[in-house]
Amino acid sequence: MKKTLSTLIIMIAFTANALAAPALSVDFVSEKVVEVSVKPSTEETQKIASWYFKDGILYITCVNNGVGNSGISTQRIVSPEPIFPAPVILTNSLDKFPDITKYRNEILTLNSRGIISGYPDGTFAGDRVVKRAEISVMLFKAGRYKSVGEPSAFSDVSGHWSERYVASLNALGIINGYTDGTFKPEKRVKVAEVLTLINGMFEFYSDSDVAIPSVSEHWSKPHFENLVKKGIILPEDEIYRNYQPEREASRYEVALLLARALNKNAKIK
Repeated sequence: MKKTLSTLIIMIAFTANALAAPALSVDFVSEKVVEVSVKPSTEETQKIASWYFKDGILYITCVNNGVGNSGISTQRIVSPEPIFPAPVILTNSLDKFPDITKYRNEILTLNSRGIISGYPDGTFAGDRVVKRAEISVMLFKAGRYKSVGEPSAFSDVSGHWSERYVASLNALGIINGYTDGTFKPEKRVKVAEVLTLINGMFEFYSDSDVAIPSVSEHWSKPHFENLVKKGIILPEDEIYRNYQPEREASRYEVALLLARALNKNAKIK
């Protein structure tokens, strides 16, 4: 089965101050496999960063690939669920978060999906340490969970801006509080906690060929090893090269790992 662009409804949603939208070609190879190509329309080209399928629509996220990088960006998408026939929305964001120095594709993809946001001054502040309330919101939105509509069981979350997210994830068994009945929403999150949450939230279907490094014993070691095995943690990552589970995790790190997890062939628990 192969369907061409003419059989689809293609919608291009670019920012108002972005450059001209690139040409988009969509070929369905099967019900679960589609090849998407973006052809540059200007010298400052766009590149396919990531994708997701939601409510019967295939969303393709496109980001700036720099000046002079001519050519066609092509990606084969393999979905765990049938996506044919699906309308396609191509989006980009060229000007958001000027302070980003790494993981731009991953961050803009999460932002386009409403999972992660910046600050009122327009920055992303990737080096800022993540707090328990913040990561709760990210995980809730990444999992597309529904709010339980019940008050939080934690005494220090009542009235907090993250209350409904924390209450919902706790009801689902994804996050827990402390023995004193608190959640400590403003407490900084450790690397070990981030890995435990992501590993517990996703069920990955395939393994990578990345070698698992030897690390010191720690309660989070099984989570670290599984995320390496599944290709979520890679050799170029600081976490892989120097695993320090008690180190505080940055927004950069959470965005990177969460984006990779969402882009994998996986089921959200």
